[in-house]
Amino acid sequence: MKDKLIDENFGKNLKIVRKKRNMKRDFIIKYISSGALSEFENGKADIPLSKFYFIINSMGLNFSEFTRLANDYKEENFQKSWLEATHLISLKDKVGLKRLYKEQEKIKHVHQYDKLKFLMFKNKISQTLKEFCLTNNDVAFIIEHLHSI
Repeated sequence: MKDKLIDENFGKNLKIVRKKRNMKRDFIIKYISSGALSEFENGKADIPLSKFYFIINSMGLNFSEFTRLANDYKEENFQKSWLEATHLISLKDKVGLKRLYKEQEKIKHVHQYDKLKFLMFKNKISQTLKEFCLTNNDVAFIIEHLHSI
């Protein structure tokens, strides 16, 4: 079972959130070594996902709150696009959905998590635009991901 994070920004964001909450490193080094924390916060190393969740939960945050706090409570582009897609679907605005799909398609999906979010988005708009249904390759990617966790 893979238990590693897939985005080097998690460590950098942990440092941002820790500093915003005026938390010292001592709070976190109860859970991982000082060296591991330093490398993680500087994007040089990874930690197990289970430890990451434990750390942010110990800070009184869930993952959604953590990402929002790390981004100064600005919505992620994906969240904005998801809400806009929901609205456009309710209006049955096919032109708007195609525009939004093209915008999302242009975004680099470097990490597996980004590609999964894009496929969720693609599946959502396929409710209205059947030409954007998931392909066999999309489904295979999702299945491979599910088998890896």
